[in-house]
Amino acid sequence: MKKIFKFLSFSLFLLSVVTFSSNNLVQAQTKSTTEDSIIKQLLELNDEEWNEFLNDTDINSNNVIKDEFYMKVYELPEESIIDEKVYTYEEYLIEKSDITPYESFVPENWIKFNLEIYPMYNQPGKSSLLFYYEWLDNPHFQMKDIITVSSNSTVILPGSSDRVNVSYWPNKDISSLATTYSNMKYNSTSQSWVKNEADFSLFDFKTNGISFRQGISVYDQKVQTAISNSGFANNKTYFTKTSNGKYLTEGCPKGVMGMTIGKSGSSITTSSLVFTYNHQEVTLSIDPSISINANGEVSLIGLSGGIGYSDASYKKNYTWGTIVD
Repeated sequence: MKKIFKFLSFSLFLLSVVTFSSNNLVQAQTKSTTEDSIIKQLLELNDEEWNEFLNDTDINSNNVIKDEFYMKVYELPEESIIDEKVYTYEEYLIEKSDITPYESFVPENWIKFNLEIYPMYNQPGKSSLLFYYEWLDNPHFQMKDIITVSSNSTVILPGSSDRVNVSYWPNKDISSLATTYSNMKYNSTSQSWVKNEADFSLFDFKTNGISFRQGISVYDQKVQTAISNSGFANNKTYFTKTSNGKYLTEGCPKGVMGMTIGKSGSSITTSSLVFTYNHQEVTLSIDPSISINANGEVSLIGLSGGIGYSDASYKKNYTWGTIVD
C-alpha cells in the first residue's frame, strides 16, 4: 500500500476534503517561472566540469525544451510524505491559494522542478539535459535524498565513465555557496577525464537510469565544509549548528543534475524520460539500493516495510528536436 494512504488512515475525519492522485507518472504543462535560467546559474559558477559541459551545448539554440512542474510535501513531526500527484504551475497556484481544513492542520511544503534539454553542437543524435529542483520552503527533514533521471531502451544514458555533473546549494539565497560533484575529473597530466574517487560513490549508474544521493545538510561532508568555511556559518538566519557540530540549513536547498543523452537508434524519433525525487524521512542504518526497471520506474530496495523515503515521479515524452505535449 502506498504511503500516502497510510498517512490518511489516521486522518479519516478530514478525508472528505482531500483528493490525491493514484497515478505515479503524470504529465504536466510547461510554465517557466524560474527567475534565473539554469544555464545562467551554471555559468556564474565558473566551474571546470560545468564549463566543459556547456561548451558542448548549444545554449543559444531556439530549439530548446523547457518544462516546469511541482510536487507537494506534507511535513509531519515524524515523517514527510510527497503527494503522488505532479502539479502544473497553474495547479500549484490554485493549491497555494485554496487551503483546505486538512492542510491547516498539516504543514505543507513544495518542490519546484525545471527540465531543460538543449541540442549539442554537431551532434544531432545527442542532447544536453538539465534537471533542476528547488525547495520552496525550508525542509523539515534534512537527510539524504535521491534524484534520478531514467528512461526506456530508446535513450542512451551516460555510463559510469561518461561525465555527469551535479551542483547543490544548501541555501538558495547564497548563490556563492555551491558544491559541485562529478563522477569524472580532468587529469592535466594525462590530458584526459578519469574517475573522480571523491564523488563517484554518490552516483548510481544503471542501464535505464542514473541516480545521485544528495545529502541535504548533515549527511554531506562537502556541504558541511563549505558552510563551515563560509561567512554564513554562524548566521542563524541561514544555518543552525546542531549539538554534534553539524549545520542544518534554515533556507531552501536547490540543486541541478546535468548529462548528455542520446537516442539508441537512428530510426527513433520519440523517447520517454522519467524524473524521480526520493525524499528521506527517517534515519536509516543503511542506504537502500536503487533498482530501475525497463520503463524507467525507480524502486528502493532494502527498506524495512518500505518505510524511509517518500517519492513522486514525472514522465516526459520527448521527440528528438521538439516536444510532445
